[in-house]
Amino acid sequence: MKSLCFGILAALFANGVLACSGDPGITESPPPVDHADSSLGSLEQRIVEARERLANDHCSADLDPSDCPTVNVRIDGSDERIENGSNEAILIVDEFDRFSTWAFLQRYRHRVRALLQLTATGVDRVSASWPIPQSLATTLEDFSDPAFIPAAALQPIGEEIEKRFSPYSVAHHGQIVSAMTVDLAPRNPIVFLDGNGPEWSGIPMDRICREPNSPALLSELTSRFKQTADAIRNAIAEYNIKYVNVSSGVVIPSPDKWATRCQTPAPSREVLRNLYETMRPLYRAYFGTPGVIATNAGYYNDPLTSPFDLPSADFPNRVRVGVIESVDSGAGPEGSEKITGINIAPRQSEADAFFVWGCETLRRCNATPPMIVWPLGMGIEPLVNQQRPGFFGATSWVSPMALARVVNLRETKHAGAEFNDSLVATLKDEFTPRACGPSGSALCQFQDPYRHGQFEFFRLGYGKYITK
Repeated sequence: MKSLCFGILAALFANGVLACSGDPGITESPPPVDHADSSLGSLEQRIVEARERLANDHCSADLDPSDCPTVNVRIDGSDERIENGSNEAILIVDEFDRFSTWAFLQRYRHRVRALLQLTATGVDRVSASWPIPQSLATTLEDFSDPAFIPAAALQPIGEEIEKRFSPYSVAHHGQIVSAMTVDLAPRNPIVFLDGNGPEWSGIPMDRICREPNSPALLSELTSRFKQTADAIRNAIAEYNIKYVNVSSGVVIPSPDKWATRCQTPAPSREVLRNLYETMRPLYRAYFGTPGVIATNAGYYNDPLTSPFDLPSADFPNRVRVGVIESVDSGAGPEGSEKITGINIAPRQSEADAFFVWGCETLRRCNATPPMIVWPLGMGIEPLVNQQRPGFFGATSWVSPMALARVVNLRETKHAGAEFNDSLVATLKDEFTPRACGPSGSALCQFQDPYRHGQFEFFRLGYGKYITK
């Protein structure tokens, strides 16, 4: 599937259909600032040399990385250095498989502020290390500059890496979310929080399966989650986190998954609801910490299976994000009150904003489809949802795009303003302004930021690398 995706991207480049991305027509002030040429120097020559080095490396060419000399890569956040960077960090909460074998981080090591792991007692700062072939490690390190290098500029190397080291570019959920984020907001440090799965709570899942209605269990879960929520707030303060994305779901099985996970019939709705409610403190920390704005992948407004997707006074700083597939949204820079698309998720009443996914089938994409940084941050390609044939967008993938759009609103309209709840409320209003429809006062719920280049990536002048 990846080679096909690269083929699509190559065709888009060859036919010039991505040209509008290079001239995004951003309407916010201040105007675009070109940081690209001043910081990257002789990038083209570096790319040529790196690709030749990989092509001539017989070890990588044998397509069996296990036979190659390896080095141990270690990432812990101590290498953070961002040229012309912001100090306002992004927190990505997701499933990261305890940061195992994630060579992607090597390429962005200077963007990593911290790796965090939820534990039975709170939040631990951790390091990650893994062996990778030496030639791959050298290539990733060569382009992990403190000065931002867009993955789109490294496409020739990415194609070589994909041929030779594809086992290292296999992704899980959190990696994909991260790969949708890093280049769209290139000046922000990132904190990664591995926070899904029941094991970190310290309470075995089999105990939850055996005694879901136990008052002692509910009390212990509530206490653990409150303690963890306090630790999350402390981390938000310590690492100067101003933006949060949560694309992962809850940790207790929904009724349809309970029987498979627990090998017992699902308990009553009331029992399940009580189990879910023990986790509310976590979501208060993510979506209600003062001076922090959050995006959340919309799902279903079911008070049982997805209680934290519901609107709530507990989550005042959150934007729930949905997705709609459309190759011709017609949305203007402010958005639109309605557009035509072939798929929408969740229902229109179940999200605060919907982002346009510019692909309707694997081969039918518009001129500005959402791009994923791939493989390993050394190229880009359109992202399709291979797990749901016929539906290519996913709320998990557009939620980090929405967060990057919020960063762009902050930098273009409110640079230097104090990041407090007043600013958060303003950013939410500007994210979906009431400026649409015949009256000019309807909610612009549908947004198409790729169409209008409304990300820092474009404002800072890096769109040129997509159009080459």
